Amino acid sequence: MSKRQLYTLLGTPHFNEGMWGVREWNYLFNFRTAQGAEYFTCQFQVRFDGKGIAQAGYWKPESCAAVLDPPRPPAPPAPPPAPLPEHPLRLSADALFGFDSAKLSAEGQQAVQGILAQVREAAQVQSIRVTGYTARIGSASYNQALSQRRADAVRAALVQGGVPAASISAEGRGAAEPIVQCEQRNRRELIACLAPNRRVQIAGMAHPR
Repeated sequence: MSKRQLYTLLGTPHFNEGMWGVREWNYLFNFRTAQGAEYFTCQFQVRFDGKGIAQAGYWKPESCAAVLDPPRPPAPPAPPPAPLPEHPLRLSADALFGFDSAKLSAEGQQAVQGILAQVREAAQVQSIRVTGYTARIGSASYNQALSQRRADAVRAALVQGGVPAASISAEGRGAAEPIVQCEQRNRRELIACLAPNRRVQIAGMAHPR
């Protein structure tokens, strides 16, 4: 900015330095405080080069600079983790495992690959929770153990696919939290009706992109 431009903007310097040949102009500014008619005074010095172009400006005291250049507001906090997926993903245990087995079938391996694709869509996975469930047929202790083994199997497959082991938990819940209630007397029909209860659920938290 030239002296002429500065003169147009701020007017005559307060200490009569002159228009030509001087390298410093000084201004005094009175700024009101929040206390009624009170004000404080700041001195602003502009330094020019040999061609009369402003090179730098200095406040006295230095704290006056904050009046015209207040501190920037803090950056907004990072968005909170969002559910991944938004609702728990339910996978049929009948599709993942063979009868009475905790070993993933070929179809089960394929399903895990689909889950991994969803996980990779997240910017940063914070936690994944794998929960296994069974139907009510059989003893409670056996169902609990089977559901845990199946949850562990899915967790192991996710870890093998690249998900950090520390971010995945696995829990077996046995026949808890059934989705359907069935009262068929025929065993085969009862087993078929209870199929939705035999499942593995996956839920998680991740930072959105």
